[in-house]
Amino acid sequence: MFESFGLFLGAFFDALIGPNLFVPAEPFLLAAGYQLYDGIISGVFMVLLGGFLGDQISYFAGRKFGKPAQQKLMKWQPKTRRAFARCRHLMATKGTAALMFSRLLGPVAWVV
Repeated sequence: MFESFGLFLGAFFDALIGPNLFVPAEPFLLAAGYQLYDGIISGVFMVLLGGFLGDQISYFAGRKFGKPAQQKLMKWQPKTRRAFARCRHLMATKGTAALMFSRLLGPVAWVV
């Protein structure tokens, strides 16, 4: 049980905005795969659940606090306006493709 909960926490913190910069998911995914090889399916389930919940919480946190944080950052660093405008344009035109591609690029996924 504790092994599965550890895998859940590792995948959760990898998907959660903030800690994801310091917690890599690969060791937890490999451990879940090894458990699956041994016939223990709960590890894979917990890794998938942790990743899903971390992504959902990060999404809702960004939805609630993202715009005010961007405005504060633009007031503090006016040069960031162009980058935010380019990102908004990219998400408006090719949002789905940009998100899918960025999730496959390792360290880029940590920021996206």
